[in-house]
Amino acid sequence: MTKECDLRSNAIKGSAIDQAIKNIPIVNPSDSIKEIMCNLQNNDYENINHLVVCENEQYLGLVTIEKLLAEPAVKQVSILVETDYPVVNISTDQEKAAWQAIRKSKTAIPVVNEQGNFAGLITSRQLLNIMVAEHEEDLSRLSGLMKSTFKAKESSEETVKRRFWHRLPWLLIGLFGALISADLVGWFEIELQGKIALAFFIPGIVYLADAVGTQSETIVIRALSVGIPAKKLSVVSK
Repeated sequence: MTKECDLRSNAIKGSAIDQAIKNIPIVNPSDSIKEIMCNLQNNDYENINHLVVCENEQYLGLVTIEKLLAEPAVKQVSILVETDYPVVNISTDQEKAAWQAIRKSKTAIPVVNEQGNFAGLITSRQLLNIMVAEHEEDLSRLSGLMKSTFKAKESSEETVKRRFWHRLPWLLIGLFGALISADLVGWFEIELQGKIALAFFIPGIVYLADAVGTQSETIVIRALSVGIPAKKLSVVSK
């Protein structure tokens, strides 16, 4: 008869088991469709789109509710078991698990432990949540925010007053640098008066210096955020 599989594994953040649900119908290969339908009516499951077939807690395959309803009630569920669903370990990264489902065109991913015992099921809702979360994470990393630096994302949502105090030190440093630059230019006042045309090139030189610095900084930050080691960066040499 149908039984509940209560495998409690430590949920690792970002792993397959962290996304898997456990309150789903688990059946034996010898259960009849009539018995299973009776069990579904008497229990409140989180998801019944897929039924997990286990024997002595060993995962055997999945059965979709559509196939179950299309068969006579006297048949055993063993004839409906699908074994082509990709199976992942409890420690598998959630993004890798989701990609396996996409490549196989499946709407669920069974999760098992090291012994092959069923531990949970990643349903279509969880798969969608995983892909959205991974997409947002990739966008954040490409924009220069590391995966573990969640606090850095708050800078785009903080109040104007907080932004002002966070940026004031850097604004003061920039002002101090501008004063030094103006003083350096003043040292060459006589030369500039003699050749006034040189003064027209100063804005262009400042712009090029700023553009090169900003672009190099952006490339370096993005490269580091996606995992490229600093040794392999050749921005300066190029």
